[in-house]
Amino acid sequence: MSHAKTVDDVSYIGHPEATSAEALLERHYPHVRFLVEGHPHDAPKKVAKATAKAFNVIDPHYRVWWPREVAIRYLRGFVEQPVRNKRHELADRAVTPWSPAEATAALAEMIGKHHDTHIYAYDAEDFVLLSEALVGTDATVKGVVQGIDDALRKTPAGKEVGYLPAYCVLPLGALLLRASPMVAAAAKRTLGALLDEEPRPIGDWPLAQLAMLLHGRAGVERIAARWTQEEAYTFSGDPAYVREGLAGHRGVREIDAYKIWIAGDEAIDLYAKDILKTRKGDADFVAEGLGLFASPRVAPLMLALLAKKSVTAKRWFELHGARVADALAPMQKDKKLGALAEEVLARGAASKAGAKKPPAAVEPPIEDEELDEPAIEKAFDALMDQLVTAIIAARGKKAAEKRAWQEAIEGYMDIRSGMMNEDPSEYLGHFFMVDGVGLGESRATAWERLSPNDEESERWSGYLDGAS
Repeated sequence: MSHAKTVDDVSYIGHPEATSAEALLERHYPHVRFLVEGHPHDAPKKVAKATAKAFNVIDPHYRVWWPREVAIRYLRGFVEQPVRNKRHELADRAVTPWSPAEATAALAEMIGKHHDTHIYAYDAEDFVLLSEALVGTDATVKGVVQGIDDALRKTPAGKEVGYLPAYCVLPLGALLLRASPMVAAAAKRTLGALLDEEPRPIGDWPLAQLAMLLHGRAGVERIAARWTQEEAYTFSGDPAYVREGLAGHRGVREIDAYKIWIAGDEAIDLYAKDILKTRKGDADFVAEGLGLFASPRVAPLMLALLAKKSVTAKRWFELHGARVADALAPMQKDKKLGALAEEVLARGAASKAGAKKPPAAVEPPIEDEELDEPAIEKAFDALMDQLVTAIIAARGKKAAEKRAWQEAIEGYMDIRSGMMNEDPSEYLGHFFMVDGVGLGESRATAWERLSPNDEESERWSGYLDGAS
């Protein structure tokens, strides 16, 4: 199978572990974690604060490149304190790394018994992939599969299986490609038996995700999904199916270099609008993945990331500017980015031979931005209260309900963009439907307080989906 063409130099990333674009993508980047030795955040005076930050954030923090000591503390804290907003209390403890056997047992227990803990999808991905980075793929696969099996078979009837097992399925897809043939085959047998026996309805989490991961298109049809989700196509190895999945994706698509590598340059076009909407805090991560590709489609999008002050984009142009000059030249006429394009073209590229040493990696900050957290939480409380009050008053009057939801959605976006300087629509559905977390604190959601019937739930979630 042919892949999207990659660049021949990835030193703009700044990590010695990043040896080549091909090597990263063959490890299914960004569905992988690397432990960085000698990371500045592992310094004795910084490691506790860095670990606490990793626990507390409500957005992905280190992404692919983790300080080794921070990762070890993060994993221990993850399983020793199932309550997410209390894990930071364990950040200052020095701990020993897991052995493979300990990791397998910890993964199985956390996923199987504590699956109803409050969690985000990236928490689960970090939990699974950091375990692999520390103890190896096979031990991690065994623990994840055992945990999913336990969650589905041992959770009492009438009690829902929580988010954690379902959120582990996508990273498990990458692990199954990296595991030894014997362990991968055994895992698929165990998971396949769950689908055959259906200990819970096939459409429930995480059986639905497993059906898609193991059977792709056939799995989507079996669960009668309304759209194709990532578990079905990401690791399918089918370029056309990946493009189809990206084209039909609902909501903002987060840049995934592995999908581009499989689907080809056309995937860059599918991601273009999402890349242009990238928030400043994510610009370096997006530039890191996008920069792996040699397509002329990359340069204009990388320029947009440079406009968002991405240091990674700046380094990429220093390294590859001369090569992409022709692709970048038309951008000089762009009203917003024209002057920046002229500046980049005028600077040219710093030749690799002239560089004294590779640049240091761009690290996420461990100091919090100055936000008025109490005011933000108070605004989210008031927003939820106002929505619930308005829906109670308008219940059953569809036009009035819709206006109430539109006002609530606009209010949420105003808080996110005005008070937090964040992507306005991010976590919109999560806030109103799942846990009520807007910044850091959870609150009773509209769904919990209003207990919508099936018709109302579908109608209200449709308003949220339309705004995401």
